[in-house]
Amino acid sequence: MIFLLVVAMALAGAGCDNLFGLQHIPPGTPPIDSQLGDARPHDGSIDAVDANGRDAIVDSGCPMGYVQNGATAYRFVNTPTSWTAAEADCVDDSSAAIMKHTHLAVVGNDQELSLLYFTIAGSAGDLWIGLSDRVMQERFVWVTAEPVTYPPAAGSPWGAMQPSKLVGDDCVVERAGTTELAVIPCTTQVRYVCECDLFSDVPGNY
Repeated sequence: MIFLLVVAMALAGAGCDNLFGLQHIPPGTPPIDSQLGDARPHDGSIDAVDANGRDAIVDSGCPMGYVQNGATAYRFVNTPTSWTAAEADCVDDSSAAIMKHTHLAVVGNDQELSLLYFTIAGSAGDLWIGLSDRVMQERFVWVTAEPVTYPPAAGSPWGAMQPSKLVGDDCVVERAGTTELAVIPCTTQVRYVCECDLFSDVPGNY
């Protein structure tokens, strides 16, 4: 009888949880998932800087080096090259690993022209964009085959005496310091801006 009383007192003092090797959790301890909140991964975005050294966010659906702006992202290339080589370089950024497509920039309005020159490229000089009339003179097409609702056939943002109708002037640049557009020979060595969005390039279109 005395033996049983001693065993009962030992159980009460040690606690059943400790006796069977179980960890005792004090009352009021928060759930384990709430304790791990700060350790969870964030949205996967990658820090980058634009041409002016400002911090920017790179869309996780685009390759590294593309600066996110709204629904699209851009990459400025400070190495002058021909229009066709520039487009090929932009397209090379695409891969099965990314969710979007890359190509020379397709411009939709005056605001985007200003964005490309002053913010993305940092006022670096003339810039190739993804517009040309290489297939048919005076019929301008985007590399993505999107409808050409901008720029208009004449007037702003085209510069003076533009778009050029000279044979051999087939590719469009954004002019340095003005954000005006001009048509020049595609073999001219010019810097450029690649764009990453949902539209793939259509080689047969340009």
